[in-house]
Amino acid sequence: GKNMRSLKVVHSYEIITERRRWDSLMAANIPIHQMHDSDGNLLDAVQVGFEEKMIYLFVKNYNISRGSKVLVKLSGDGRRASSSMSFVALTLQPLFPKRQFSSSTVHCMALARGNEDYDMLRRITLGFSEGLLSARETLHNMYNIDITFTFCADMKFTLLALGLNAASSTYFCAW
Repeated sequence: GKNMRSLKVVHSYEIITERRRWDSLMAANIPIHQMHDSDGNLLDAVQVGFEEKMIYLFVKNYNISRGSKVLVKLSGDGRRASSSMSFVALTLQPLFPKRQFSSSTVHCMALARGNEDYDMLRRITLGFSEGLLSARETLHNMYNIDITFTFCADMKFTLLALGLNAASSTYFCAW
C-alpha cells in the first residue's frame, strides 16, 4: 500500500493522536485513498476504504456478533490546525447501548485540507454516501449486521450539508 505520510493533506496535519490512528489503519492494511472531485481532479484530501474500515471496526475491533443491529453516528466538522491551516473531517462513531461514549470510538473516515464551506463539503462527500451504503450492504450480506446511520453536527456543518451557506432570516433553522 501507499505510505500514508506521502499524502499531502496528512503530511501537513500536525495533530499527533489523529496521526497515530491513521498509522494503525495502515498497519491493519486498510487502504487510504487520495480523493478526486467529479471532474477527476485530485483533491488535497484522503479517505479510508469504507468496507475495509467498517469490517475492521465492527467485526474485528468491537466483536459485533452476527444478527446485531448497530446505530452509527455520522458527523463532520471543520477545525484549525494552525492560523494558516484548516481541515474538514468526516467521522463515524458506533453508538452502543449501555456503553459510555468516548472520543476513542470516533473514527475519521475522510480528511480534507481547506475551509469548512459548501464547496469543500460538496467535493469531499461525492463518494462518501455511496461508500457508506456499500459498506453497510457488505456488512449485512457477509456478517448479518444491520447498520442504521444517524447524522449529528454543529449548526454550520448541518446547514452546509443541507446546501445552505449559513443561517439567514429566511432560513434561520435547519428544519
